[in-house]
Amino acid sequence: MLDVSGPAAVPRKNGELVFETPWESRAFGIAVALSERGAFDWEEFRKELISEIKETEKGEFARTGKWSYYDIWTASLEKLLIAKGIITREEMKEGVTQVEASWEHDEATHHHNES
Repeated sequence: MLDVSGPAAVPRKNGELVFETPWESRAFGIAVALSERGAFDWEEFRKELISEIKETEKGEFARTGKWSYYDIWTASLEKLLIAKGIITREEMKEGVTQVEASWEHDEATHHHNES
């Protein structure tokens, strides 16, 4: 199902998937799970991902020389879910706001022992 080469290839090291942060692995898992449950065909997602990579290469990468594979992954997933009517743009924004608020709450109430 996953590309091993080409523009949409998932980052790998020694054949293993590479995630720099936990949210990247969660974004990956969400896309795979939604596809496996029939929300969309994997090829639809792959095409959206390739399109988004090409746009990033012309825009952000051309300006800064940097881009994040999983930022593009999530943008592609969001666009596909909205286009298929699975979620609205407003619902997406509301969900992001709720998640960000929970992070702020966690940071404000969770203290590490710094001794």
